[in-house]
Amino acid sequence: MFINAYTLAKPNEPNRQSEDRYWINTDVTDLGKAPRYPRLLVALSDGAGGVGLFAGNWAQYLIDQAKIRWQHEVIQGYKELENWLGSIWEPFFLDMLANPSLTESQRYKFEKHGACATLLLLWQVGPISFVIYTVGDTCMHQYRGHDTLFVTPIQYEEPNKFAEPPYLISLLDPLEPQGPVKKNFELQLGQKALFATDALSEFIIQGFYHAKTATESQSKPFEQLQSQEAFEALIHLNLASNQLRSDDYTLITLTA
Repeated sequence: MFINAYTLAKPNEPNRQSEDRYWINTDVTDLGKAPRYPRLLVALSDGAGGVGLFAGNWAQYLIDQAKIRWQHEVIQGYKELENWLGSIWEPFFLDMLANPSLTESQRYKFEKHGACATLLLLWQVGPISFVIYTVGDTCMHQYRGHDTLFVTPIQYEEPNKFAEPPYLISLLDPLEPQGPVKKNFELQLGQKALFATDALSEFIIQGFYHAKTATESQSKPFEQLQSQEAFEALIHLNLASNQLRSDDYTLITLTA
């Protein structure tokens, strides 16, 4: 099994830090270790910069806390996720408020709106069995054969859905019960799944819909990446042709 990650901050804002955050389990390729199931393989979060402040920090905090709590345990449902979020939010809130560089207006905005982010977690639960748990428009894309694409969450199987506000994990507001999506799936030897933040997910789905087959899709080069340099070149190429909207971009590939 191989996991690779590629990320690029919004190219047209060179002084801005990306609000995407991720973690991948690098132990999966260590053949000397017997796997312990379940095991967390991927954590991916997209900070929602349009809401509150410290979106990238909140995304990173969610990933750091997930690595501690869910390393060898799968989230079973909404209530379990809600209880976990309720147990971790306050230290982050107080730490950010203590930032001496905050202006009064920033402090007011943070106290009122907090911070928001998506979250995608992936566990391996058996040799070919996996569980994905996701909140928001950070998606998994899985191809079966040459002309079938499965997307999780399923509502994003249509590209126009990305124009709608996504469910988010909010620092201050309650988690909406319909937000979390959980799915069990399998990857046979040689099969691949892609995990991408929203702009790149939208591009992958659009490419699949406009192509006759998955093999012909404009997103096919993203499945075959070998380097960060190739990833950045593909992003710039598709931005220049107006095929891709401007955003932060993160892609994680999992090959069984």
